[in-house]
Amino acid sequence: MLMKMVFLGIKIFKKWLFKDDVKIDQRGSIAKIDFSFWDNLASDFNVVWNYDKNNNQYLRVNGGKPHIDKNTGKQISAKNVMIVFAKESPANDGYEGGHLLYKIVGSGEGLFFQDGKVIKGTWKKTDEESQIRFYDEAGNEISLVRGPIWVEILPIGNKVNY
Repeated sequence: MLMKMVFLGIKIFKKWLFKDDVKIDQRGSIAKIDFSFWDNLASDFNVVWNYDKNNNQYLRVNGGKPHIDKNTGKQISAKNVMIVFAKESPANDGYEGGHLLYKIVGSGEGLFFQDGKVIKGTWKKTDEESQIRFYDEAGNEISLVRGPIWVEILPIGNKVNY
């Protein structure tokens, strides 16, 4: 159950569960995660996460090039790549490029990558102010590997290869 407390108008969230890196011999063999946001558009929206087993991290490639953090000059990396599938709809805001909205309050399916493995499961977010949470197929909350966490929101029905 999500515990909510308000102090001076600021909601305090129940923290995520965390775990340490697993030993190298316990790491999985999923070396690459790849997907596109919109198949009918240019490959600029293709994403690949390459798994570095020795460092137990995923390195992000966007549009065929390493995705570089402009603050550090290093390729973006994450210990956890959390892919959530959500309903996509047009914003109808008059923007020529077509802004999009994603329904991230509620729940849906997800693919959660860590330690070179995938966990199939669900995500839940009870309201606008609550924190998203991730669960395995048995309904147990997933413990995240300590380190950077990257959440990818994809339209329902998009294919993820791994």
